[in-house]
Amino acid sequence: ENSRSLTMPSNLLEQVSRYLIVATVTSRWNMTTNYTFNLTKLSFPAPTVFIEGPPVIDKNRTQSLQLVAKGSPSECADADTVLAFRWLVTGQTEAPNGIPLNLAEYPDIQTETDVLNLPPYLLEPSPDLEFNTYNFTVECYVDTEFGDVPERTAYATVTVRVRQSDILLRMSVYDRLITISDILVLDATSSIDPDYPPENDELTFQGTFEFRCLTPAPERAPCFDIQRLLGADMARRMTTPDGFIRIPNSGPFAAAPARRAQASDGFLTKDNMRPCRQDIGSLLYDGGNTYFNPLFDSFDYCEYARGILMIQTVDFAPGKYKFTIRAIHFDGRRAQMDIFIEMVLQRVPKIVLSFQNAPANGKFPVTQEIRIRGTEEGEPTDVPRTYTWQVFVNERNPAYSPEAYEASLNDPENPYTVDEFIFADKTGTLYDINDPAQFESSIASPNLVIRRGTLRPSSDYKIRLNINLASVTGYSEISVKTAGLAPRNGRLEVDPLVGLFSQSRLLNAPNWNADDSPLTYEFGYFDFPPNSAEPTLQALSAAPSQVKTLEVFSIPVGTLDEETGNYSLTLFVRVCTPFEACTVFPQVVVSNPPSEDEIGSVTDDLLSGVGNQSDSDAMNTYDSVLSIAGDNMTVQNSVLDGLENTAIPPDASGMARRMALLAAMVEGGANTEINTAERVMNGLESAVIVSADNDLFNANEGIAESAFSALGGLMPGANELQDFGALGQSISMGSTMGWNRAPSALTPTNILGAQGKSSEAISTAAANRQQVNHPPPTNPTDLSITECPSDFCDKVGLWC
Repeated sequence: ENSRSLTMPSNLLEQVSRYLIVATVTSRWNMTTNYTFNLTKLSFPAPTVFIEGPPVIDKNRTQSLQLVAKGSPSECADADTVLAFRWLVTGQTEAPNGIPLNLAEYPDIQTETDVLNLPPYLLEPSPDLEFNTYNFTVECYVDTEFGDVPERTAYATVTVRVRQSDILLRMSVYDRLITISDILVLDATSSIDPDYPPENDELTFQGTFEFRCLTPAPERAPCFDIQRLLGADMARRMTTPDGFIRIPNSGPFAAAPARRAQASDGFLTKDNMRPCRQDIGSLLYDGGNTYFNPLFDSFDYCEYARGILMIQTVDFAPGKYKFTIRAIHFDGRRAQMDIFIEMVLQRVPKIVLSFQNAPANGKFPVTQEIRIRGTEEGEPTDVPRTYTWQVFVNERNPAYSPEAYEASLNDPENPYTVDEFIFADKTGTLYDINDPAQFESSIASPNLVIRRGTLRPSSDYKIRLNINLASVTGYSEISVKTAGLAPRNGRLEVDPLVGLFSQSRLLNAPNWNADDSPLTYEFGYFDFPPNSAEPTLQALSAAPSQVKTLEVFSIPVGTLDEETGNYSLTLFVRVCTPFEACTVFPQVVVSNPPSEDEIGSVTDDLLSGVGNQSDSDAMNTYDSVLSIAGDNMTVQNSVLDGLENTAIPPDASGMARRMALLAAMVEGGANTEINTAERVMNGLESAVIVSADNDLFNANEGIAESAFSALGGLMPGANELQDFGALGQSISMGSTMGWNRAPSALTPTNILGAQGKSSEAISTAAANRQQVNHPPPTNPTDLSITECPSDFCDKVGLWC
């Protein structure tokens, strides 16, 4: 009763029988949830398997998916214990493109391991339903000829529901001040459907756009409403069947531009927008883009292209106009945005603001620094000016009355025009631009840095750059959306807290919650690389997942505490929201080494069990073994055997673990034994190529740190080029790095010194090089590096 687990002796259940076990969870308020487990008792030895995490997983197409299977061999005395896995797609609600998912068509996806990693943009959402459902089944069997049969195979299935992402509406320029008579460009072509992003910048959003202009407050009437300008009766009589307004030859409206009738809600749609004629001999620069000048003829506005509205402002009166932009996807999804354009009579420079580190999902975590850059459009001028900044926060308008709004619904002729939400200036109250702890700015530069922790979570901001001239102040704005707070209120539990490094431990991260969901969990430990005072986060789990528990079979030996005699190691859980707002929670454990005379046997036992472990667990075992016997070349070569037989992971977490193992071997003396050094260098080079191809260096800085540390240990020092037995010091990412010309050319004959094996080492290391990235040198004898034109700063035949 009231236990999270149920344990039964093996003789309690009858063989060749199927059981349904129902677990009931009851809350304090007597709300219950039932979950039914299907259990089949066999009459012969067979493995068992389950998939970690919830039985139903919700994902967007933009997210990667990792499914981790946990298999256990039979405990019968004569049972085989080497397990194998196979993943299948066993159900799919619909195939939007007409082609069901077949994992066999994706050779880069490994389906015969315990972990299934699916990249983003593989699973399809439904164009009609809320979810498109996939069922993934893992088969677990004994890896023998007689074990891979249906009756001896265990199965587990998880359901993955793929939903559509929200449309991301983007403008080339947001709120700003412009001079009356300038052409106003509203360009929303950078808007995207995150599920199907354009292949290049020339492709636009797959849908339509609508625009609305409202006059300055308090009137807030449609700018181009001909009924308002001429009167409803006159407008009806003057409107042609195609929506044009016939302007009379005489009278007060004789000089007015020809207009098309707006929709009833004031929006300009494809039905009432005319395409722009263009002057291909004259260019217009706006928002960092270049356009041909539009020819409006006698119209107020025209559609330059789908998603681009151009407006002539000659007839506009000074004031702040409200423009609303809608993006409507062909499948019905919508996004809407308001921007404010202030019209003035004075001439002001135009500066476009952009992010130097814009997030892919549109929201900044408050723990991330935000960098904004201003670029002046057109020919730069030398007009004296200064720059200042203001911070506006979106909040409820205190002048807004819900009662007045409800009453206006019964009186269409008198709409309620007070905005419910406004952007209020919080400069000088909540935010001090001159406080270096909050911002970095200069009156001489249109650039701004917003420090971590300055902005509030789950808020909408407009950051305004003021361009202060002698007679007028212009401005340009950019919108900033912040994600919710990082996860909080949780903890990390480790059982046991004290023990040998080779003991199994259960890591659990309960009670974490956040404003944004779902949460992902990554477990690991703090590692202190050589020559670095700052620790790195080394993962113990395959990759971040929604599973909040992890069982590890061993962890590295801790650091000796002279006072207690224990070896302390700090474990952590990193809990993150979908917007990369993360919390790292530490927990110190005791991870003691074996006695000196037991190191050999413990090492052999750990390495002998790797064959029954998943790739992720095997990486942990290698890490643990190197922590007690990292200077043993036999142990190092056993670890290298395992790494060479394991596919290089294309994800940042797995790559960071692999790089750290290679760096640990160099630190343990791999550079003193030529064969081991060659194998480490080959493994390092392959890992670097995969990291570069998959942009992993930017995803996890620990990858580059470990790579530089290993390279620094393998490369000979300036005075040691002829002595392979003593090699250079490692490079730490915590130090300032500079590239200098080598004191002598780094050629194949002097990299390994006079060992007599340089040619063999070079050919071995170069076997897997990609010719397109490694063009042969013009002069075959010139193999030194003088330039770094690409990610691959080496040449064929050059070992490092």
